[in-house]
Amino acid sequence: KEIGNLLQEFSFVKQVLEPETNILVFELEKTVSTSDFLRHLEAEAIFAFEIGTQRLRFVTHLDLPSNTLDKLQSSLIKFKY
Repeated sequence: KEIGNLLQEFSFVKQVLEPETNILVFELEKTVSTSDFLRHLEAEAIFAFEIGTQRLRFVTHLDLPSNTLDKLQSSLIKFKY
């Protein structure tokens, strides 16, 4: 849920679906290249999966390291589209 709240702070994220278990689905704005976004995350050792047009998912694990949100936030701030 915290990751979803964080994603909603960024203008390039169109929608975040209500999390189900450990899966978070979100949608990027049409002006954002999904492949560029995924490459950017991967370069930061953050992995998401494309599940449809502009739609991605994160799969998380229980007890994420305490710096996970900070790392994701830093990566999202650096993303240029």
